[in-house]
Amino acid sequence: MNGIALAVFISRLPKLFGISIERHGPLRDVLQLGLAILADEVNWYSSAVGGGCLALILLYDHEVVVFVVAVDKREGSAAYRKAAERLP
Repeated sequence: MNGIALAVFISRLPKLFGISIERHGPLRDVLQLGLAILADEVNWYSSAVGGGCLALILLYDHEVVVFVVAVDKREGSAAYRKAAERLP
């Protein structure tokens, strides 16, 4: 499963940096991405927004899940009960 996750992550990196590349496989994609970054073809606004969202997801994973469940709170919902059990 980790190989699949890595392949998906690599396939999403160009979108994170706002770069268009031709897809030829994970290793070639990483090489093309590196060359595009060195050639300063990066859309830094896209990178900032994508990186910020990724940081929020990684840093506030627990709180975001609880917030989403609390917003979609329905009495008797199994997802709500699970999230409520995880609260400190």
